[in-house]
Amino acid sequence: MVAEPSYVTLAPGVPKALHFTNHALGTAMLPDPLLGIDKPVMRLTFIVDEEDGRPVAKTYSITSSEHRAYFERFLGEKAYANYTWIITRRGDGFRTKYSVTQIPR
Repeated sequence: MVAEPSYVTLAPGVPKALHFTNHALGTAMLPDPLLGIDKPVMRLTFIVDEEDGRPVAKTYSITSSEHRAYFERFLGEKAYANYTWIITRRGDGFRTKYSVTQIPR
């Protein structure tokens, strides 16, 4: 039996329903393919306890500043835990965009 990854992956164009229970903000060193160097980026990581309606123990990490900005207003008092989040990835690489909808729980 192959172990399920402990992180959430988003297939392009496929909506994913997630519920978050906790979060952390930090810095990650990621490779910049244009400059050929590692550079620091802000990363928001959520603990995921539910994915597409089933219980899981995973993380969902966000390095896109635009995608992260959507969630920042929900970080205080962990307001994100009051919602199920429907996230859809569109595109790849630097052109990746995310559509996000929240559903009250």
